[in-house]
Amino acid sequence: MGKIAQSIEKISSLLKNDTTGSVLKEYFELLTEHTGLLEKRLEDLENENRKLRDENITLKSGTVDQTEADTTNFVEARGAYFLRKAEGIFSETPFCPICKAPMSDVFGENE
Repeated sequence: MGKIAQSIEKISSLLKNDTTGSVLKEYFELLTEHTGLLEKRLEDLENENRKLRDENITLKSGTVDQTEADTTNFVEARGAYFLRKAEGIFSETPFCPICKAPMSDVFGENE
């Protein structure tokens, strides 16, 4: 039980013996009910946050792995990078050494 619920429980127990505080009793009963709902919602959000953090870490690590794999497919020659294709041959289109984007398309490969 959270601190809010404990405080409400203490106040509620004090009011149980007071017949003039019937309105306050109902008010604290509602507060107790809503506190329980809020605590449940908080727990659900914390669980969702934990799952999303784990997923984010997994996705980020996959992105790093993919980026490293992408850079190993390039071979530098004469100041530009050329993409090594699956067949073992190289693309005729040069790629930028900084961003790895295609530079110019001399042979019409990127049309």
